[in-house]
Amino acid sequence: CKQLLEQLGINIVGYVKQIGAVNADVDHLLPVAEIEDKIKNNDLRVLNEDKVDAVHAMIDQTKRDGDTLGGIIKVVAENIPAGLGSYTGW
Repeated sequence: CKQLLEQLGINIVGYVKQIGAVNADVDHLLPVAEIEDKIKNNDLRVLNEDKVDAVHAMIDQTKRDGDTLGGIIKVVAENIPAGLGSYTGW
């Protein structure tokens, strides 16, 4: 699917915006290529490099406590033609 979208000039990437109480998002929108560069060497796909250790600590503490965490994933898409798809199709 991603290869087909790339042929149409559409780029999509997803990353971890928040885990538990740790907000790991950035304050500004970045191009897909820049997001991919920042998360490619990050095992958690966290965009904000300053928050990686805090997210790891949150996960480790939660595991020790025998608890679970929720999170938020953000998806960014570029070059989507207006009118492509419809909410009624889902």
